[in-house]
Amino acid sequence: MGGKRHWLHCASNPSLTWFYPHAKRGRLKRSKARNLLERLRDFEPDVRRFMEVENVPFTNNQGENDLRRTKVRQKISGCFRSMEGAKIFCRVRSDLSTCRKQGPTATQALTLLFQGKNPEFMETGCPA
Repeated sequence: MGGKRHWLHCASNPSLTWFYPHAKRGRLKRSKARNLLERLRDFEPDVRRFMEVENVPFTNNQGENDLRRTKVRQKISGCFRSMEGAKIFCRVRSDLSTCRKQGPTATQALTLLFQGKNPEFMETGCPA
């Protein structure tokens, strides 16, 4: 019988303490290549979508980054004081994020907001 030797100890009788060999238990460790292959197989439609549809991004980092600011705000203050305050915060964050992706900086977007104007891309419509 192969494998590592482990202690077996009987607390009630020290004379029953000895080494014994046993095989490893649990799932066998898989290689990184095998894990990658299995993920590609299991998520084939998603991988193909990225390769076939032009406007699908490689990662979802942008979506995670958009949510991170709200989560950080929630952790710092503990919560929003009202549902209305949470909605306003999310609306402003959403508008600033959209402006950053479409061209205007946050400063330009806020300046336009306080002037009662919309950024140019909102007037012409977003590209599909």
